[in-house]
Amino acid sequence: MIKRIITRAKALHKHIILSEGEDQRVLLAGAQAHKERLARITLVGNIHKIEIEAAHLGINLKGINLLDTDCAEHLWPQLWKNLYEKRKDKGMTEAQAHKLAQDPAYFSALLVDSGYADAFISGAEHATSNTLKAALDVIGTKHYASSSMLMILPNGKEYLFADCGFNIDPDAMQLAQIAVSTADTAVLLGMKPKVAILSFSTKGSGGRNAHTEKIHVAAQLLKRSLPELPSDGELQVDAALDPTVADRKMPLGHLHGDANILIFPDLNAGNIGYKLVQRLGGARAVGPILQGFNKPACDLSRGCTVQEIKDAIAITAAQCTTQENLQNRFEWKRMDRK
Repeated sequence: MIKRIITRAKALHKHIILSEGEDQRVLLAGAQAHKERLARITLVGNIHKIEIEAAHLGINLKGINLLDTDCAEHLWPQLWKNLYEKRKDKGMTEAQAHKLAQDPAYFSALLVDSGYADAFISGAEHATSNTLKAALDVIGTKHYASSSMLMILPNGKEYLFADCGFNIDPDAMQLAQIAVSTADTAVLLGMKPKVAILSFSTKGSGGRNAHTEKIHVAAQLLKRSLPELPSDGELQVDAALDPTVADRKMPLGHLHGDANILIFPDLNAGNIGYKLVQRLGGARAVGPILQGFNKPACDLSRGCTVQEIKDAIAITAAQCTTQENLQNRFEWKRMDRK
């Protein structure tokens, strides 16, 4: 799949901003992405420091745009004013907007919002909350915001895990919306989505309680709204991924142990789950891929590698396209039931 994503990214050749251009991993990934024509690249950071680091690494910066938030105000004096206009009703002052516009993530998001670039990527040096807040405050959402991780196993199998970086404790409706957005991401990436909503229980085997009931309701909402989308829940991981276990635990199930989208009940489970598969299973983890936003953005893990950043560039570039998505139909059907 990653080859298909790279082919799509090259065809689109979108403009991607990397917010942390001084970071060696980001600099290397950006240079490689530019050389391979995955995207047009802009690096944000202290230009002098970027140039010194590039020389040290033997990187040719020709064709890569460099922007310094401290020096760019004369080029885009309207950026902080745009932020103020967006957030003044939420209590943001002009002074706060002016200061925030110099933050690399906010600066990058404002450039994307202005149309200068198509998407931004941040998070190699900063906490997830910094990237998400910039995306929420500036780019805004069109659907319920969430994130997913593309997990590429050593054997070549590919999965999407969600939500691994955004929603702490989603309710049943939010869990269903996360599932739909992740299915949309799967389609965009060339996957045929098969969604498992995970639990410690399979179809009531753990008893009925608030934890399993939330997942059961989410699965029912998803199935009722989008019956054509292969999905099931609540499922234990083995029943979602192992055909033999699936046939034993739920012979009348819909996925038969062949799920490729795993929806976790909360952020604790999702974040722990993807990092276990990454660190102990040797999987490549790409993302978090932000979902539901008006324009694409990607939040890197601070533990990301050069390869994972390059993968994120390709996926974010591939997201810079329009498509009919499941989320639109899910929202319509949900409102139609009221």
